[in-house]
Amino acid sequence: MCSLIDSSTAELKDKKFVVVAMAGCPYCFQAIGFLKEFQEKNKNVHVEFLVASSDSTSLLPYKNEINGAFKISLAEKPQEIGSLVKGRFPSYVSIQGQEISVWSNNNFGVRALDKVVANFN
Repeated sequence: MCSLIDSSTAELKDKKFVVVAMAGCPYCFQAIGFLKEFQEKNKNVHVEFLVASSDSTSLLPYKNEINGAFKISLAEKPQEIGSLVKGRFPSYVSIQGQEISVWSNNNFGVRALDKVVANFN
């Protein structure tokens, strides 16, 4: 899915690769291991982990597991970000200019990874 940055997704403007998670999501938690490995192999790719929640305590388990490997934060507009990813968590978001590409956990594969890496070259 591709869309353009607008007022509801403006917090993504200066980012390039964001993983959108939901508070307490076991699949989002499991994705952290893959992301750490991906970040290690692709040092020029800057991973950001965005939790679609307004509760700062929901960051703690993720923050502990990420352990400084990449940036983690709460979404400024959690409902809008949740709508962008169609309520599917985790979702992987690649931003190039004003264009946003979104993949759910079920369809984030080799082609998506190639697009993300190319976005940083």
